[in-house]
Amino acid sequence: MTQSTHYLTFQVGRQWYGVPVEAVIEVLQLVALDELPATKSDVLGLLTLRNIVMPVIDLRRRFMLDDAALGLDTPLIAIQNNGQHFAIVVDMVDDVIDASAASWQQQDADPYVSYTVHMQNKLIFILSIGDQGQRQQEDVWQQ
Repeated sequence: MTQSTHYLTFQVGRQWYGVPVEAVIEVLQLVALDELPATKSDVLGLLTLRNIVMPVIDLRRRFMLDDAALGLDTPLIAIQNNGQHFAIVVDMVDDVIDASAASWQQQDADPYVSYTVHMQNKLIFILSIGDQGQRQQEDVWQQ
């Protein structure tokens, strides 16, 4: 298994998550989005970044959590995953961690989470993105 060791960590609700640094295009703040008609409620619209148009997914809605107020300081993480581009709305972006010495556990029960990592007194859910998404499942981020 090819596995990244560096992850950008962020928080949604009370839970910590991570994505491989290699999958991150940019961390930015919420901007005006273009409306996308007839989409699920967790897709907030379309973002154009570096001439790439991508959907913006609100992770609170995707994970069925209560909505949070969105503002111009709301963080977005633009991601490239297997040739697809999308951005995720998160509550807070934290730091890049080196998880090479962390305690890893594979997760099969949640289509969005590939692994959990115990590190820095936190349980971090590693999202199924990039090399972590090798479970031969449909791409849950494009649903």
